[in-house]
Amino acid sequence: MRITHKIIGFFAATTILVSCVRENEIITPEPLLTGGKGGKATLRVTPQHHKENINTGIVYIKYATKAMPSALDSFDAIDTVDAINPTAVFEMLTQGDYYIYVKGTDYTLPQGNDEVMGGAPFRVIDTLEKTYDLFLQLDNPAHHKQP
Repeated sequence: MRITHKIIGFFAATTILVSCVRENEIITPEPLLTGGKGGKATLRVTPQHHKENINTGIVYIKYATKAMPSALDSFDAIDTVDAINPTAVFEMLTQGDYYIYVKGTDYTLPQGNDEVMGGAPFRVIDTLEKTYDLFLQLDNPAHHKQP
């Protein structure tokens, strides 16, 4: 008789445990902002070639994308850099994606092969007041060709 009670109790407890299912509501995440003006972030871009700041250049930024635009005139903002001020500054950026492109001149290279360029995607990850420093490495394919 005792074994019968234990078996019935075991099945009753198992039935109660299995039948209790917690219902979780689905929480949809807030959409990530696409990137643009109107936020609290600042991006400082320092273009470099062989880890040395370049002498002259134009820094382009495109909002809300991770890919290089098809034309230079489709970028949203530009800033210049030179030997005295080697950092471009873009202020009031929102959370989201950006594409940075730089076209410049490295006068330490031989004339005719001194143009350097490059780009990279960048993401502002939060909405806090924050300054991001990006050291963008540029390249010149003609400079690296072997004779």
